[in-house]
Amino acid sequence: MKTQTKMQDSRFPKTFRLLSTKDRRAVISGLTSAATAAVAKGWHVFPCIYQGKMPFKGTHGSSDARNDAAALRKWQTNFPANPAVRLDKSGLTVIDIDGGAQSIDEVKAWMARNDIPLTYAVTSGRSPFGCHLYFAGTRELPDVQPNPHLRVKRKGFVHDSIRGDIKCHGHVIVEGGMHRSGSVYTVAIDAPIAPLPQWLRGWQEPQVIEAKA
Repeated sequence: MKTQTKMQDSRFPKTFRLLSTKDRRAVISGLTSAATAAVAKGWHVFPCIYQGKMPFKGTHGSSDARNDAAALRKWQTNFPANPAVRLDKSGLTVIDIDGGAQSIDEVKAWMARNDIPLTYAVTSGRSPFGCHLYFAGTRELPDVQPNPHLRVKRKGFVHDSIRGDIKCHGHVIVEGGMHRSGSVYTVAIDAPIAPLPQWLRGWQEPQVIEAKA
């Protein structure tokens, strides 16, 4: 019996194996509940590695995202997978704020200044602060993310002191998932998901626009 338990444990990441049995059960329960809740919202979900946002090796990543009972298979095996939502399939765009704000109150003030409606938001676990603002609607334009290696260096989304990414064609970890720091993605603004403002739907980096001209 001990050998069987050890073999089963070898499937799990070391950080998870170091937890007590009670804590392991709590983690798996929390991640399973998070995945189940995301599917119930109509989102297309797939599993990522424990405390990470990378898909499992040997999978098709976000291409495996589903919105049916099969989406939950990984969690039904009691595996501590991080639940991720594929945004475009789910009809979502996320503003991933990772700089320029120290609290959700500062984010709310920024939203009010920039004609951004109050919407569902989740803290991302980033230190000292980061959050995901969810919007209903998708973008035809590419995602906006920093990339210093291109000919036209990408700075990402920078607007009125806030900086981060605009994500639509990728994925994010959902509420209840776990950051690599061990923090849990937690609701910061408990509000309905607002429509994506038109100016964000068409937002591009100024240097990218200039390069196209």
